[in-house]
Amino acid sequence: MSFSPPDVTFKGQLETAPDDGKLKTLYEFFKELITDEMIRNIQENSNHYAMKKNGKELKTSQKEIETFIAFYLRMGLMQASYIRAYWESDTRYPPVADVLARDRFEALASNIYTL
Repeated sequence: MSFSPPDVTFKGQLETAPDDGKLKTLYEFFKELITDEMIRNIQENSNHYAMKKNGKELKTSQKEIETFIAFYLRMGLMQASYIRAYWESDTRYPPVADVLARDRFEALASNIYTL
């Protein structure tokens, strides 16, 4: 199977969303890009991969996978020199550290698997 990139040539017109006067929340925007089916796929495959790799369940949920992906997006806004810095006392970043424990984040990061 060979990959053929889509035609992304600018044609001089931009499609715009209907202007209903409402701004989307970050979560609504996120859900437009990342579907429930994608989240479910990541959750199921990650749980299966963790069991195969480590012999124990990851026991992650779709909500936790959403949170994990959102963390990476958030971390892109506030970059640290290394991942553990988000949880360390001198460089702690509450929007990340207050929501998910460091060890759990690392367990998810080492077992995320998609097909």
